[in-house]
Amino acid sequence: PPRDAYLEVLRVAREIADADPKTAWLTAHLTDRSLGKPVLMIAIYGGSYRTNRGDIVDALRKLGSYPDMVSWEDTKVMTDILQKASKQVFPAAFETLEWLKKLCTLAIENGATSLSWKTPCGDLIHQAEYEVDSIEVDTYGHGRMRIAVGSVNRPNEKRLKSGFAPNFVHSFDACLLKTAFQQWNKPLVTIHDCIGVLPNDMDDAQERIRRAMIHICQGDPLAKLSEDLKVRPNPIGLLETGKGEINQIKKADKMFN
Repeated sequence: PPRDAYLEVLRVAREIADADPKTAWLTAHLTDRSLGKPVLMIAIYGGSYRTNRGDIVDALRKLGSYPDMVSWEDTKVMTDILQKASKQVFPAAFETLEWLKKLCTLAIENGATSLSWKTPCGDLIHQAEYEVDSIEVDTYGHGRMRIAVGSVNRPNEKRLKSGFAPNFVHSFDACLLKTAFQQWNKPLVTIHDCIGVLPNDMDDAQERIRRAMIHICQGDPLAKLSEDLKVRPNPIGLLETGKGEINQIKKADKMFN
């Protein structure tokens, strides 16, 4: 049966923590959904370790257990455990993230100084990252800070690599919503990759999202991405596609579980 993904990550995290006497005491702090959500939600988009740890600190602070019961050093252990648990619960998602990072590296090794790909709805995405000139200034309220004063015409490979996976995933989020709500003439609000409609329109909106999901996931989107980035032949190969029948989304009780 469908389960709450964030609570499932926490359940696995408690098992991991409990298996080691040094971390077993953390199981009492790995229970609130607010701890499972930021790690899985951010990590699955290719978010950074630093962001994950910061979100854990924020969640623990709101729960009243940081820094008195759980120290700064302990949050690193918790971040490691929660990331490991997330990968156990959703192995294919994290395998795909690693594949995207390797594909990006290959494109850069082949001479790419920026990355371009087309979404299933025909939009051309062009990602370019450049080195930035900056200066250091001393401020009264924030101490010494570095402020960007302009870009230079030199590609920033590090930022290109770190931004590629989340940018690709978000481009599909945008394509899904764009495809689903073409010619939608009812009230609609969007916040990043989320939408809101009136209660009476919810069934229609869900039906549109199901059809759009089938449309944008037809075939092998990662194979097309490899072609768009001109990585051919592809030495890392292609990920095996699932055996599920995508058209079953039309009648499934849950689109994702």
